[in-house]
Order: sequence, then structure tokens, then C-alpha cells
Amino acid sequence: MKKVIGLIAMLALFINCGGSDSEVIPPKEEKVVAVNDSYEVTEDTASELNFLSNDTYTQGSIEVSFPTTSNENGIIVQTNNKITYTPAKSFVGADSFTYTICSTKEEDKCATATVSITVVDQGNPEAKDDVYTTQKNTEITISNFLENDSLIDDAQLDAINSSNANGSVTLNSNGTITYIPQADFVGNDTFTYTICDDDATKSCSTATITIKVEEPSNNAGSFNIPSELAEYYKNTDFNLTGNALREELATTIISTHTTNLSYTPGVWDVLKQSDLDPTDNSKVVLIYGYDDNDGNYVTDRTRSKDANGGTQGTDWNREHVYAKGLGTPTFTNTSAPGSDAHHLRPSDVKFNNDRSSKKFAAGSGNAGDVSGNWYPGDEWKGDVARMMMYMYLRYGSQCLPKNVAVGSVVASDSNMVALLLQWNAEDPVSDLEIQRNNVVANAQGNRNPFIDNPYLATLIWNGSEADNTWK
Repeated sequence: MKKVIGLIAMLALFINCGGSDSEVIPPKEEKVVAVNDSYEVTEDTASELNFLSNDTYTQGSIEVSFPTTSNENGIIVQTNNKITYTPAKSFVGADSFTYTICSTKEEDKCATATVSITVVDQGNPEAKDDVYTTQKNTEITISNFLENDSLIDDAQLDAINSSNANGSVTLNSNGTITYIPQADFVGNDTFTYTICDDDATKSCSTATITIKVEEPSNNAGSFNIPSELAEYYKNTDFNLTGNALREELATTIISTHTTNLSYTPGVWDVLKQSDLDPTDNSKVVLIYGYDDNDGNYVTDRTRSKDANGGTQGTDWNREHVYAKGLGTPTFTNTSAPGSDAHHLRPSDVKFNNDRSSKKFAAGSGNAGDVSGNWYPGDEWKGDVARMMMYMYLRYGSQCLPKNVAVGSVVASDSNMVALLLQWNAEDPVSDLEIQRNNVVANAQGNRNPFIDNPYLATLIWNGSEADNTWK
């Protein structure tokens, strides 16, 4: 018995002595905690979800697993370490999905949490009234009546009500409206149209279209002015030519310039509509740009409309196509001409800096420096010419063409550079220019007549003959 007791005592002593040299610390338990998250996102809009940011784990790294679709058929995608959620088309309401995180050190250490998402409606569309002019016994086809409406939430034309109209109203298969006045009627006629969004319970808005039916005018000269432009140009005498027509058009665009945009946010807001890529309305088209796929950010032709700012390599900013420093006197951003959207275009930040205040000069191919001057590029030279003509008529001696472009001047006007007339003829008006003209006109009140018909430049200054779009 003593021997046993002594052995136990010695063993106890050995254990105690061993513990005095180094303490035995048990391994730290791995902890993985996933925390529920909630988000509010907008209908039909992709949103990045950082639902892992409030989760915790004590060692190593974690593996994440989540479904590719939510409970309400939203799409969940992981790209470059970002997780993006896009609600199902037109869905509004509560959505959710669960995800699991697991330790990469201990396979059985996992945690699950729920992501709750409230998808809110994009908003309600708003239809705005329109006014058009035609002549007695002359039909009019209207194509741009939706351009001043707020077509949010995928709003579309839903109905036309012509029950109170005197004339005939027809909705055509291409979305235009044809109005035929009653025989010999002169006066105002009206009908309404309604736009609705795509929600399960539609939100709708109704506007009135007023048709002014007038006695025939001789102001159009030999032109067949499109019906949607007749009201704007009704007081412009197109029987004139040369400097008389230049002064007549100047009077028109000055008198109708009823709204001076703020440079911020006014011009930003307009450019995000006026310069939208006609093939992708999530992007704006960048003047001087020419290639989205060459790996060079500077030469991009398009960029996200929301990437506006001043950072080189990522942003687009506002290019004064008539450079501020070339004005006489120079102008600032605080008021027109510095804030006139008819000559402000989205541009890559570095391309804008490269052009700076260089004058426009002859060249070919893509945009770039030409012996210390600037060639805007084959795609943009007509745009530039028509903007410079507008600026001349709108602001007179402050924005002379000869101060912004190099080359010989024309015989009839020592301020007009022949190169601009050449560019106007060689590079026809694009769909983007027409879109810009309509959007800017809705914002400012006035139009660029050389986009409406580039042949007007030929009637004023002769030179290279441009296309007559009002035949």
C-alpha cells in the first residue's frame, strides 16, 4: 500500500513540476458567425450586396455558398469578388435568399444567414403636353411626342383618346401619330394620350396634344419643313438667303433660348439624356472617341452615363467644343455660352485635356493633335462644324468661327471658315445629333438649325454644298 501511495505522490509531483516550466494552452476554437442582412434596392436595377461585411470568423478563410436565384427569381451573380443582385423584371416587393459560410480549416464549422431585400418601385411616369402646328387641309405626322415625357419604369404608350377631336387621329404601327384636320378647319384641335409603366398594377399619366391648324404661310420658301418643326420655325422667313438668312436664324435661336442651364447639375443632367448611346441607354457617347475595344481607356467611344466626374482613366467630363479660352471675351461655366448644352459634349477627361484650347484644323482618321491644332476625327467633324455655326449665330462676335478653326474664310463673311462648311457637307447629320438637338431644345428652348437642315449653311455662306433634308 505505501508503495502505491508513494508512486502516486511522485507522479503528482512530476506533473506539478512539469507545469511550472510551460503552460499547456488548449487550441482556440474556430468560430464562424453569419449575420442576417437587409437591403433596399430599386426595381429593374442591379445592386451590389456586401452581405459578408458583418460576418465574423476567427481563423483562416471562409467559403461562401449562395443560390443563383432568390426566392422571387432575382438573379445573384459573383464577379470579381463582387456579389450583385438584380430583381426579376418589373418585380416590386419583398425578396430574400439564404447563404452559408464555412471555415476552410474545419469543415463542420458553418453558419447560415438570410439576406432580406425590399425592391422599391422606380417611380411613376409623367406625360407632358405638346403643341404642334400644321396648315389648313394638311396632315401632320408626329414622332417626338414622348421625348419630353418621363418614361421611367419602362413606361410606354398605352392609349390615345381622340373622341373630342375635330380631325382624324391615327396611331401608326411605328408609334407615330397621324393627324388630318377637318376640311377647311382653322383653329386649335386637341386629343390625349396615356403612358403606363410595366408594374403589375400600372401607374399611368395622360397628356394633351394640341394641333394648331393655321392658314398657309409663305415663310417656308421652297422647303418642305417637317411637321414637328413647323411650330418652331413658323416665324422664320426661309425665302431669305445669305447674311439676311443668317440674321433671321440668329433671331430665332436667340428669342427661343428661354432657359439658361446651370453648369452643375443642369448640364450634367441634360448630357445624360442628350448623348445617350442610341444602341445602349446605359452609356453616353464620347466626342473624339473611336474604339471601345482597343484596351486604351482614353479612346473609348462610349462610357457609363454615371461615370461623370474629373478622374482620368475612369470618368468623362464636359467638353466645351467652342473652347472657353477662344471666346472674345473668354467665357466661364457659370452662364451661357459656357453652359449652353448645344456645344457641350461628354468627353474622356484626358482627351478633353489633350484638346484643351487648340483650334480645329484639317486632318483625317481619328481625333488628335495636328501641328499644335486639333482634328476632331472623321466621325465628329460634321458635329463640330454645326456646333460652331450655332455658336456663331447665337453669340455673335464672342464666338466667331475664325477664332476656333484655322483655314481660309469665305468671301461673303470674313468670320466663317471654309473648312467648317466642308466638314458640314462631308459628314452628314447623325441620329445622335438629332437626338441631342431634340433633348437640348426641350431643356433650353432653342434648336440648332444646322442639325435640322445642314443645307441652311449652304444658303448662307455657299461653299461645299450640304444635304438638303427639307426637300
